[in-house]
Amino acid sequence: MAARNIGIDDIEAALSLHNVNMPTGTLWGPRQAYTVQATGQLDTAAEYRPLVVAYRNGSPIRLEQLGQVIDSVENNKVAAWYNNTRTINLNVQRQPRQQYRPGGEQHQGAAAQLP
Repeated sequence: MAARNIGIDDIEAALSLHNVNMPTGTLWGPRQAYTVQATGQLDTAAEYRPLVVAYRNGSPIRLEQLGQVIDSVENNKVAAWYNNTRTINLNVQRQPRQQYRPGGEQHQGAAAQLP
């Protein structure tokens, strides 16, 4: 990206311009991660690859020329395991200044029935 004089802001602007319902994702750099939030119509990585991010010397620079464009999850750096089985975490927290209402036991029983 640096060799083509293209920054993270250029990519985010291009994604926002070319699409109105895009998944949220993260651009992982060697020292920082940037969250991309946009809202559109492209659904797969293959649809994003040819997207023109900028023009340099009259030539289009496409997203696929700047890095890998893959179908994946928003954050692949976190996973949960229980007894050597992949799981999901569901955190339920009490909100500040909210009253406690009995019934949490019902939710705990329902959660135990999840696959």
